[in-house]
Amino acid sequence: MTPQEHIAAALNFQQLADTPIAQQNPLLRSELLWCAAAHAVKAAAKQHGWENQTHADLFQTISRLARNPIHRRFPQWFNQASRLHRNMYEGNLSDRAITESRNQVHQLVNRLTELAE
Repeated sequence: MTPQEHIAAALNFQQLADTPIAQQNPLLRSELLWCAAAHAVKAAAKQHGWENQTHADLFQTISRLARNPIHRRFPQWFNQASRLHRNMYEGNLSDRAITESRNQVHQLVNRLTELAE
């Protein structure tokens, strides 16, 4: 996939996570938000020519981007996305925690989308 295709996928997953069906299913909502974040990070990695095949590669991309002070919150936001990914397996987050993480994932996806333009 191209960076633009990853951005389109990220925005699509982000939108799907806010649908009534996803809001009624915390596991689905969690995974859709993780997918949004992961695709946005993959877009950034591809733009820079960095590896982006594994979870570790995505965390490495976030670390590299965070070296720029204006992106210092990226690790925090991506960690929230990872927390949502774990929630899809464990189902241990409250609706409130998912919503709080959702807001941070939206910030990450929106910022990475701006960088891709």
